[in-house]
Amino acid sequence: MNDIEVCAGHASAEQVAEHLNLCDALFQPKLSSKVNIANYAKKLTDHALCLETWQQGTLVGLLCVYCNDPQNGAFVTNVSVVPDFQGRGIASELLRNAIETVREIGFDTLKLEVNETNIAAMRLYQQFGFVSEQVTSQSTMMILNL
Repeated sequence: MNDIEVCAGHASAEQVAEHLNLCDALFQPKLSSKVNIANYAKKLTDHALCLETWQQGTLVGLLCVYCNDPQNGAFVTNVSVVPDFQGRGIASELLRNAIETVREIGFDTLKLEVNETNIAAMRLYQQFGFVSEQVTSQSTMMILNL
């Protein structure tokens, strides 16, 4: 990851939308089947803490977390890495940064929801200490006590 830059809050809504479109088919189900990607990207850049990984001006990894409800904890709403950059530890680095940042802000918990069929993502979150809090037929709500 030596040629990859990690930063926060630099991406525009258009850059986030472009990234999410590149990752669309990797979401289970496809992100575009659930949201308007352009509107979602605008919501993320306006209201979430967005941690980003860039390579030569291209947004290759993105983790967005809402930090607006201290009582219920911070909530990871997106973790995505473009296909050509998967398997390089980018999601792990973003998650590590998110945990550290949310802890520094003063949150006690970090939550996320993952599709039941996304076994690789569930394993990643478990490696970081997330545990299942609530399971439905389609998704699992996971929590990490900070």
